[in-house]
Amino acid sequence: MKKRLRKKLRLREFKTRQWWMNCKFHPGLTEGRADEVKEIFSAFANAQGLFVFRAGSAEGYAFILDGSQHYKTPTEEQRLILTSFLQSLPEVASIEDKGLGYL
Repeated sequence: MKKRLRKKLRLREFKTRQWWMNCKFHPGLTEGRADEVKEIFSAFANAQGLFVFRAGSAEGYAFILDGSQHYKTPTEEQRLILTSFLQSLPEVASIEDKGLGYL
């Protein structure tokens, strides 16, 4: 089957995969500092070529990372880099990584 026909049939090989991670902050973190951490992480993810959707509060944030900014699926290497970067921030208490998938 030709590539154009496969794309018209909307097979999954042409969809970009995304993943989401949920991070919890240490208790007592101010809303302002939580916003700074969110912006730091978002800037780092954008530098990796990923688009970030985020929602949360001073207790924690949920990040959805999407590679459609460059029409590429995020790689496992990018996922590990971003997870380790988020873990290195002193404000982050725990991370729940849901892995790659189609959202």
